Amino acid sequence: MYQEELKRKTTYRRWILLLTSLWMVFICFGSWYPFEFRTVTFKEAVSRWAGSWSMRNEISDQLINFALGVPTGLLICALISPATWDKRDHRRRLWIIEVLLWLICCCLTAVVVEIGQVFFSWRHSSLNDSFLQFAGSVLGGITYLISGDKFRHASSTISSLLGNLNFVSKCAIALLLTNLFVQLWPFIPGITPSEIKSKFRKIKIGLNSASSSFPDLDVLSSRFGLLYVLFSGLTWLLIGLFIQEIKSKSGIGNFVLIIVIMSGITFAETLKIFVDGRFPSATNWSVSVLGLWIGLFLSRQSNMVRVKR
Repeated sequence: MYQEELKRKTTYRRWILLLTSLWMVFICFGSWYPFEFRTVTFKEAVSRWAGSWSMRNEISDQLINFALGVPTGLLICALISPATWDKRDHRRRLWIIEVLLWLICCCLTAVVVEIGQVFFSWRHSSLNDSFLQFAGSVLGGITYLISGDKFRHASSTISSLLGNLNFVSKCAIALLLTNLFVQLWPFIPGITPSEIKSKFRKIKIGLNSASSSFPDLDVLSSRFGLLYVLFSGLTWLLIGLFIQEIKSKSGIGNFVLIIVIMSGITFAETLKIFVDGRFPSATNWSVSVLGLWIGLFLSRQSNMVRVKR
């Protein structure tokens, strides 16, 4: 029993460490992209950051910075505190040390991300953004303190489910995550009202999008754009082939599972509206759905052959 509990806690810590590392890479990537480096001394960078107090960004940008801080505070809190916040024998001195360490890590993250923007062209460092990110971190830390048990339970449930999946189902999940990664690259939020309005204006219902999924790349004339669309179709074709295995393991009906997958394809394509430089593509959606149905057809034929044998 003790060994099982220790293994569960170790697995939880590893997941938190992985998620925290990925999140730190993500916020640095999103804040410093497109990485056009410029020569600036550290003293000058700090000076620009500290002198930006009077600058006021748009409300949407302020909300983004606050939202970015929430997972930061939550993950750092989960990483630092060894699941003993709610125990009576948790020493006060250790609790204070953990709180101070959490504050330092959250502050350092908010400051480094913003000061780092000074070193890259087209980026604007903001002291206000650092405060907003830290405020979001406070909310995230409080959320973990209140609901830490639920996060640990969710981690245990997910780990158990993944452990029970066979190789085919794991491959389907890996393909799905890879496809989502490619669809939403480079993950930079672009949710200003003017940009969203412009994108909605360009969408042609039932026709191919006015631009390809990658800006300035025509799917019909660009090899890169064509490969991108073919990759999406191939991904969903393979997932369609795996549908029988997924259905048998999940216990979900065939019709419901197809509706869920179709909704996932549509949702992923729609999310591009909120990503800077990306645009929903009817071409990509159509090829993805076509690939899914071809995979379903081949899967059904293969299953019928097995039954006859």
